[in-house]
Amino acid sequence: MIPYVFLHIRKNGGTYFANRFRNCFDSSESSGWGAPGFDDENKQFIKGDHIPFGYQKKHFPKSYMLTILRDPIDRVVSSYYFSYENNSKLFQSRVCRALPLEELFTDKFTEIYPTERASDLLRYFFCNHQTRMIAGVKCNPGEADPITEEDLELAKSNLMKFSFVGMTHKMNSYWPFLANKFRLPHLNKYKNDNKRKNRNKARPKLSELAHSTKEAIRTANQYDLKLWDFVQENEELLLNLPVQVI
Repeated sequence: MIPYVFLHIRKNGGTYFANRFRNCFDSSESSGWGAPGFDDENKQFIKGDHIPFGYQKKHFPKSYMLTILRDPIDRVVSSYYFSYENNSKLFQSRVCRALPLEELFTDKFTEIYPTERASDLLRYFFCNHQTRMIAGVKCNPGEADPITEEDLELAKSNLMKFSFVGMTHKMNSYWPFLANKFRLPHLNKYKNDNKRKNRNKARPKLSELAHSTKEAIRTANQYDLKLWDFVQENEELLLNLPVQVI
């Protein structure tokens, strides 16, 4: 049995996407990676929560990989406000409570958090995070070196190994197509009342952000923006990738 493995990148709409797929299988046949009692026996769908490309090989020598990417600026804004509202002891939550979004990528951050580890954590959560996850490199939150052009090219190459690569803002248009592609008719029937569960109520629209804030996010996410351009330019190709085993 070869399972579907969904590479879930934080704040890309992955919970909603995964729930649609899970509905197509018995509860014993689907699981979140690392969930309590997780085992890899007889699984047909796995939601890989924030686990980068390549790690699936540890449990699943063969799999069909799926993922969803998001506009990088929109993702960072969503991640910031989600972390802010979460108000936990996690680093990203504490940072977002301490600094407004427009100061996250300025010297204000290093004044409050002067250690290299803090800079690594900032880079991991808010700088080119999607490229890290798809390339499967520099994904240790405490040792997240800056992304390079070589990492970007690796991410592009890895995307071509997936069986489906979609975009968050088009997700609801995919269900009839995916139901047919993967021969899972329930994908097109499922009604998910919790699809807005992780949506940030307090976050502003992108049009409401100051130009300087968007430029700061853009500068810190140059490789994610290049990867996003690649996905948009190759949308048809990525949607119609063969159902291929990796």
